[in-house]
Amino acid sequence: MSEAPQSGCRLNPPVCPSGNARLIWNCSKRYFPDMRRRSLLSLLPIPVVVQVLPLYASEVLLDANRRQLLYEFHSGLWMNLHHLLYEQAEARRARAGGGLPTQVKARLDALLSQIDTLPAAPRRIWNDALEAYERVWVRRDLLFDDGMTRIKLRLAEREASLSLVGASLPDDLRRALQLAAPVYRKHWWPEHDRNNRQKADDLARRVQELGLALTGQLAALYRSPWPSKGRLRVEMAPYAGFGGAYTSLDPTFTVYQNTDPRKRDWLGLEILFHETSHAMIAPVETAITRSCQKRGRAVPEDLWHVLLFYTTGEAVRQALARRGIEGYVQYADANGVYGRAGWLPYRQALALHWQPYIDGQADFDGAIAGIVDALPPKPTMDNGRSTPS
Repeated sequence: MSEAPQSGCRLNPPVCPSGNARLIWNCSKRYFPDMRRRSLLSLLPIPVVVQVLPLYASEVLLDANRRQLLYEFHSGLWMNLHHLLYEQAEARRARAGGGLPTQVKARLDALLSQIDTLPAAPRRIWNDALEAYERVWVRRDLLFDDGMTRIKLRLAEREASLSLVGASLPDDLRRALQLAAPVYRKHWWPEHDRNNRQKADDLARRVQELGLALTGQLAALYRSPWPSKGRLRVEMAPYAGFGGAYTSLDPTFTVYQNTDPRKRDWLGLEILFHETSHAMIAPVETAITRSCQKRGRAVPEDLWHVLLFYTTGEAVRQALARRGIEGYVQYADANGVYGRAGWLPYRQALALHWQPYIDGQADFDGAIAGIVDALPPKPTMDNGRSTPS
């Protein structure tokens, strides 16, 4: 879920994590040849072959991964340290700018006060590392900067290493992480690792319950296969951008914030599948563009993203309802996303024209055309950093 009004699409070299066996799923040609005509059960991926792949066994969250076969949850010290330093540097910059709402300022003060509680020597070391992030790295976006994505991939490769010596990382960033690591390992890491494991276990239990149904339904609705024949990597971390999660593509790789009240209970599962949906939404984007071009109008900004929110949320609601759990409110409604982002006209159009498609009562192209025709020529949008990706 990162809160950004753009796609998380990226072209990156694949991560090759290191260690033991895992199941590989064949859920492309065999299971999704014509998603509009296949029943839900025929869309469910089935484990078909076992392949030995390297894993960092000490850092892979084995309990969470034994529960389900869709995601590979990780808790890595370097990844967590990187995101904590980024968050604190971001907080310092925001607080220095002033003019913050009282509630926001209080949250930033609480975050930065953790540094003040450190003994003098480790506090000096930590501040030296943090200043490097303030000077350079916090000015770069975690998701939309290709260099930051490469850093994420390199840190994932080294997650079980005690040192970053020899890692393909920018020198100043590597020095900052090496400098801060002993302090982090002693003062923050035990709590962060514990939070990572607790949240991963919670997500895994929910994936175990609803995951297969959601993979089939979302693949059919987006007209796109599930994005991996194996598990999708999810790094748990204390911070994952302003939206609480973000995802780069090729490979599909999510960083997921371990403590975020917006992602409580089943909302956390929705955001996990929301993030994966970024790797599946391209056919919908293409259809929206084609429909707009046919009508000689501009492509509505962020329509694809609102549709992604709505579709994933509705898929979770329906999956829960089939299990007798009623009253689920999707993430974007529960957290006021549609209103804050100026997306209410989009949501209304989706309820009128996309919902029948989700329910199997309308065809894909007709639903897209209906949405485009129902929208005002140019809805008012707020392009601020206020909506998850």
